[in-house]
Amino acid sequence: MKLIEKLKKEKKDIPHLCSEDFLSPYTSCWLCIVEIEGEKRPLPSCWYEYKKNLKFKYNTDELNRIRKEILSLYLSNHFADCIAPCKEACPSRIDIQGYIRLIREGKYLEAYELIRKRCPIPRVIGRVCPRFCEKECYRNLIDEPLRINDLKRFVSDMIAPTYIPKTVPLKKPRIRVAVIGSGPAGVSCAYYLRRNGIEVDIYEKEEKAGGLLYYAIPDFRLDKEIVLDEVELILKEEIRIFYKKEWGRDFSIEDLFEKGYRAIFIAIGSPKSKLVMEGGIGSLEFLRDYNLGRIEKIEGNVI
Repeated sequence: MKLIEKLKKEKKDIPHLCSEDFLSPYTSCWLCIVEIEGEKRPLPSCWYEYKKNLKFKYNTDELNRIRKEILSLYLSNHFADCIAPCKEACPSRIDIQGYIRLIREGKYLEAYELIRKRCPIPRVIGRVCPRFCEKECYRNLIDEPLRINDLKRFVSDMIAPTYIPKTVPLKKPRIRVAVIGSGPAGVSCAYYLRRNGIEVDIYEKEEKAGGLLYYAIPDFRLDKEIVLDEVELILKEEIRIFYKKEWGRDFSIEDLFEKGYRAIFIAIGSPKSKLVMEGGIGSLEFLRDYNLGRIEKIEGNVI
């Protein structure tokens, strides 16, 4: 056990910036310094191993003076961007610094679980992500950005196929929520609700889950099996899904409330694209109908 862990357990407040429970000690900020009997100078408590009967001081005038001096050096060249620009640019606000550090340390499972806290379908996103984070990466000022998305895809492809999620116990009294649609919004909503102890059922009108991820994005861009695998992993959280159940045809909102659902999340997406020419067919409609087998043959020139 590191000395800083001992201090935290005893509720003794000690300043620190770089110490995180899920990371190995890095000793970069030097704010958690302590005076230890027998040592010639203050040492970082996140690095020093705690031993029984260890004599130390963590809150003295001299230590606080050194900490203030260290902080003043940081602030003298600080750009006020306490949240990294890559994380700020990410629509999901994934802890990018955290998972890259964990990958660097070889903690692939921990990196994957950290990603899934903000992104339930990382194998899918790793293939279609617009990479806003990489455009804001500070490494651009030197040469080129870190391969942030590739690292996310790498660790997700490594861990997901054999990953066994830890099921969260259901809350008491029982709370049930219905989700209409199994596209990215629907399965993400179901994932976070179940992670908070809420019972969830998904109603999907098609034979397969995934929404436009499955029925619109071409195979060369996103493998359909990966979409189904990601959805299946979410369903392993003890989430039920009912296929070929269409809102308005097989059930109504009133029907769902009568079944005892406390809330309903409507995630039917926005499957209509804007036409740019009269008599044409939208790209989303074309791709969906083609994947559903409604368009068997394409003849002539297609623009």
